[in-house]
Amino acid sequence: MRSLAKARRTLRPRLALPVSLALLAALVTGCFGSPIGGGGLNNDQRFSLQGTVVDAGPAAAPVAGAIVQAAGHETETGPDGAFSLGNLPVQGPSMPVTVSAPGYETATFLIQPVAGEVLVLDVILAPTGAGEPGDGGTPGDGGDEPGNGGDPGDGGSGGEP
Repeated sequence: MRSLAKARRTLRPRLALPVSLALLAALVTGCFGSPIGGGGLNNDQRFSLQGTVVDAGPAAAPVAGAIVQAAGHETETGPDGAFSLGNLPVQGPSMPVTVSAPGYETATFLIQPVAGEVLVLDVILAPTGAGEPGDGGTPGDGGDEPGNGGDPGDGGSGGEP
């Protein structure tokens, strides 16, 4: 009888460790809602980004078709220049947002997302090459010779002989 009792005592510690680990794993995943070691973000760690993209000109015209990129996601602005990105993961205290459109300088901003919030970002894009000679918005052809300019706004395609 003595050997049977001794065998039972040595068996218990061997089962105790796996059972304890299984209970610990169930407790951890039950409390945090994700597998051990993380692996998923819940809605409390996400935010939304929305806003508009407009031209730097005096009319502040909407920029349709601009690409807005944040947290590995991207969207395109509508005809009114509006955009919306939802359910973005918070990736630290500050994150970059990049806005680009054909004919405009690319703009990058650092935002400070707050989990569970909607962040509004209104962007003003500067036209590419703004203020350079021959950009279509200045008289003349960009040269320095007098008398070879065309009508204002035609980009210098003409002039008097």
